[in-house]
Amino acid sequence: MPFQTKQILLVDDSDDIRQMLGRTLELAHYTVHLADNGLSALKVLQKITPDIIISDVNMPEMNGIEFCKAVRQNTAWLAIPFIFLTGNTANENIHMGRQLGVEDYLTKPIDPKELLAIVNARLLRAAQVQVAQMDLAYFETVNVLANTIEGRDPYTYGHVERVATYARLNFIAYLLKLAGSAALLWLGVGLLSVPLAGLAAVLVQRTLARRACLACLGAPPPTPTDPALCRVLIGRLWPNASRIGFLGVGSYLGGQAMAFLCLTTLGLAANAQYGLSLQIMSVAQGMAVVWIQVKWPAIARLRTQGDFAGIRAILRQRLWLSVATFGLLVAVAIPLAPPLLRWLNTDKAVMPAAWLCVMAVHTLLEMHLSVWGMLIYTDNRVPYLRPLLLANGASLGLAIGLLHFTGLGLGALVLAPLLAGGAFNYWHWPRVGGGLLQTSCSRLLFARRAD
Repeated sequence: MPFQTKQILLVDDSDDIRQMLGRTLELAHYTVHLADNGLSALKVLQKITPDIIISDVNMPEMNGIEFCKAVRQNTAWLAIPFIFLTGNTANENIHMGRQLGVEDYLTKPIDPKELLAIVNARLLRAAQVQVAQMDLAYFETVNVLANTIEGRDPYTYGHVERVATYARLNFIAYLLKLAGSAALLWLGVGLLSVPLAGLAAVLVQRTLARRACLACLGAPPPTPTDPALCRVLIGRLWPNASRIGFLGVGSYLGGQAMAFLCLTTLGLAANAQYGLSLQIMSVAQGMAVVWIQVKWPAIARLRTQGDFAGIRAILRQRLWLSVATFGLLVAVAIPLAPPLLRWLNTDKAVMPAAWLCVMAVHTLLEMHLSVWGMLIYTDNRVPYLRPLLLANGASLGLAIGLLHFTGLGLGALVLAPLLAGGAFNYWHWPRVGGGLLQTSCSRLLFARRAD
């Protein structure tokens, strides 16, 4: 039972009703304390603090309304849920109880099933409110401490709130995409349901993000009216923005092509294993790279100031934190995923542990590459566009070859992108990024000092 240790104070002047209801609640594994009127119930409250109070309205010496008023005047008892028992359904009593914050009424004769249903519901609601209050208090405490620390630097002050806003916007977009996809599928739109819902979610996310950004700036940005200035701005921004867009589209199409190859060559069950394994690695990567993502505003500021020593200090620490986090998550996920799926009694499965380890190495290298690519992007250039797109194509071609000429099976889909990336991108771009910082990748990671 979910509430086996909960205590209930039952107040009624009728011995028969007290015994009957008390027995009903005890059989449901509640601890019941009995009182015959409001005065005796107040004496019980001096000894125990119940999780819920069930009280009759019409009683001698102190009736239920007076008893409820006395309870609500004590701050220690203010949050205790209150249920009234009454044989009188007059609106006056109900209205008075509502004003005092009484949660529910039960009309005599009492149905035991209805009593237990209401008690369970009220206790569950009280537990939810308590958990929410604890979560809020925890969040506010962490928020205050984080802002106190960040307050030392005017450039990073308020960063916690901005990260929280960013996370909320991503969550809203994900819910909109999920709900929109389900609605469009139900309406019979078919295969276009997911991309259409995704597009709508992105537009909403962009609108909300722009509003949040303007709120952080404190004033709307100036609107350029000079056509020549507009052309200069577009000329500066569009080339790299378009390259990043092409890179995103290429990566998406490459992933979809690999999934289609798996489905058509190895079947639906293998595709499900491949997809679930990718999701596990993607979650681990997303959680690990947060260490670096939250520092990109500071890194960009240091980049414009030419403070390469500051960037090296940040990256050295954050790269190791991200690697350690990813390694820990993968070390937990790989051995626990199969027994957990069996325990959940689901038909889903992941790839064999050996191939999961290879996939983890590939994901770690991809995460490493994305960091150095973003660092190069702060120099306002995207020289890695063609090599990455070529690597995607080579990965697909290599996977097709391995599937047809070897017996690797799913392993071909894991090994192909690792080999394609390792041929050039995984070692070249970290070297270029290290050159920007006037160091090398190995020296940055393994030297005693980042500079």
